[in-house]
Amino acid sequence: MIETRRRALRLALLLASLLVIYSCVPATVLAQERGIEITEPYKAATIRVQAEFADGLPVHGFGLIVGERDNKYIAVTAAHVLEMDYGSDHAGPAVEPRQIMVEFYYLADRDEPVSARRIAELPVLDVALLELPKLDFEVPFQTHWCDRFEQSENVWYIGRRQRWYVPADRDAGEIVTAAPDPLGRIQVSIDGVEPGSSGAPLIGAYGFLGMIIKATGTSSEVVSADSIRRFVIRQGNPWQRPACLGSAVSDSESGTELPEQGEKALKVFHDRLSSGFKGPPMVVIPEGRFLMGCESDTSCRDVELPRRWVSVDTFAMGKTEVTYLDYDRFTKATGRALPKAFHTIRSSWGGRYTEEWIAQWGWPRVEIRGLHPVTDVSWHDAVAYANWLTEETGFRYRVPSEAEWEYATRAGTDTKYWTGDCIDTDKANFDGRHRSYECDAGAGELRGRTVEAGSLSANPWGLYEVTGNVSEWVADCWHRDYNGAPEDARPWLEDAGGDCEKRVIRGGYYRSKPFYIRSADRSPLEVSKKSGFRVARDL
Repeated sequence: MIETRRRALRLALLLASLLVIYSCVPATVLAQERGIEITEPYKAATIRVQAEFADGLPVHGFGLIVGERDNKYIAVTAAHVLEMDYGSDHAGPAVEPRQIMVEFYYLADRDEPVSARRIAELPVLDVALLELPKLDFEVPFQTHWCDRFEQSENVWYIGRRQRWYVPADRDAGEIVTAAPDPLGRIQVSIDGVEPGSSGAPLIGAYGFLGMIIKATGTSSEVVSADSIRRFVIRQGNPWQRPACLGSAVSDSESGTELPEQGEKALKVFHDRLSSGFKGPPMVVIPEGRFLMGCESDTSCRDVELPRRWVSVDTFAMGKTEVTYLDYDRFTKATGRALPKAFHTIRSSWGGRYTEEWIAQWGWPRVEIRGLHPVTDVSWHDAVAYANWLTEETGFRYRVPSEAEWEYATRAGTDTKYWTGDCIDTDKANFDGRHRSYECDAGAGELRGRTVEAGSLSANPWGLYEVTGNVSEWVADCWHRDYNGAPEDARPWLEDAGGDCEKRVIRGGYYRSKPFYIRSADRSPLEVSKKSGFRVARDL
């Protein structure tokens, strides 16, 4: 009995000692071990990308092989790794890499990088596809991708500037939100993501979660694996990784109102033209549902009624109205005539011209081009420009529908203007000498001409001069009211008596009174007449 007690005591002391020793093991060591275990299966498919330019230092990044075709591998990486842009938004073309070199994990100890080529890109998600030669080892495709995850789930990434093939040997990061945003991006809190880690695969407990495209401090932006997968497949390339093993959290539910994660615009991007110049700046607009039409029984016109709920899918909208700078590039490429760009000055500050001067010489006229919105464009011209952008970029551009236009203009608001029931000329370019509904006094000045795109305040979703400045074409044929109108955002054409020789214009212009720049205001215009416009783009 005594011996039994002694043995029990010795065993208890041994267990206590082991517990003390285990408790002294730093949590970081345990995290590192878990990270190595989770990421090990993905090492063989991870690549290091180096884009070499004739001018400037090489740009480094990472990527992941996701499929195989015609005895070659298909890999994803961050698009900005393959591009060096020396210009501002519209200053000049991007510099293409002289060559793209790739290193594989299994060849990391040998100085044998291989040449790769870019075969597709999606700038709005900062994702690009590469085609790589298949070498003398197999990439395991049995590892999983997963677009379902839990908030605060631990994650690790593969990608380091030094010893790049070693997985993240540090504390685990964690998912910040419970679901991707409407564009399919994930916010991650993770320390120490070093410069040069763009394109690094992010791995969670259930599989490949996505690819890092941006890191600032402890915050990283990741494109979800599901968004990457859809892009790869739409480009006609194989995706050979199995689906998610499973997760405790289901996909986010779609509400009948604006999704919570879409309360502001998601991202501004440019597509590249074949010439290398940037296309017009585009803003991603989140999906949602809104009441379209006039907000008040006392200030409505029949053409703005009856009010109805309309559902809108995610799309991209021009950050500004199309400018002369962008449109002139189209006319020079296609041989079309340059649009006129003159304004007659008739504003409050034009009083310095005397009545005698005006009687003899007429109102003064000034030529305006550059970043001013194009104003001398027919509906067919606007459609031709959008079709040209489609050919140049490979993505579908178009004139927005009337529902898309009002949805983007309102930007989640339900008032006469996106600013509320009053608006002034600090926010929009219109005839501000008139009262604006409940406002007690005039709303400001009359400029008498357009302002440059992006000069005034943006609405809550990042769209500039969507109210006033220049009236904007939309795709819809003219209807005298909304009876029979669709409950989704597709253009309303000939059905229900639509007159397609006239199209709808929206937003008012620099001489409009406040009533005609309301979010609900709409007017017909013959397709051969002249106006301005902004473009939309499918995502």
